[in-house]
Amino acid sequence: MSGDAKLDLLKGADQISDFMFGTKEERRQVYHLADHHCLPVIKMGKKLYARRSSLVQWLADREGKASRDP
Repeated sequence: MSGDAKLDLLKGADQISDFMFGTKEERRQVYHLADHHCLPVIKMGKKLYARRSSLVQWLADREGKASRDP
């Protein structure tokens, strides 16, 4: 795995939560989004993994959809 790929990878709900919400306290929200809103994560056993780049794109897509909805 290249250095860039390692920097892009988030390991666990704590890291994903910290990246998305600025705090690890929202990790339950990460699980909710993964289960109900197609958050782009990979589940290996009980651990979630996500790429920063995929999360940024997912958020951008949701923003675009929200701006088109009346």
